[in-house]
Amino acid sequence: MRILAVSHSAIIDINRKLFVELAWRDHQVMLVIPSRWKNEYGRLPLRPQPLSSAPPKNFALRAFRIGMAGKTSFQTYFPDALLSLARWRPDAVLVDEEPWSIATLQWAAFATLLRRPFIVRTNENRILSKSRGARPLRAPRGRGPQPRVG
Repeated sequence: MRILAVSHSAIIDINRKLFVELAWRDHQVMLVIPSRWKNEYGRLPLRPQPLSSAPPKNFALRAFRIGMAGKTSFQTYFPDALLSLARWRPDAVLVDEEPWSIATLQWAAFATLLRRPFIVRTNENRILSKSRGARPLRAPRGRGPQPRVG
């Protein structure tokens, strides 16, 4: 399967593990990252880091110039990136971004125009509450999720 993956956080090598693992599992992966990213932790913008180890042959990394680099919700990819990636003809589009971001909306439209499945992976749906009365949802054996009240 040809997977087009998009992630601003994958500008840093350690955040590419999922995408490299997909390539090791015999998927052809094209990972799209910004060519630079402003961040609150340093004065200089981040630039794409080289891969720390040799990637599989079916893994490619493409950096594109984006608008509003560093503004997670408002980052935008320019049309030249979308047009050149449409020529690659992915089987699916996997976005690792905030679901409410403009970039996620752009890639959803891109996948829709190509008539390809669109997947959003995000950390926002994995936050556990540590508040005093909260209990995690647990699935009883074989019955699916059951909310606990109490």
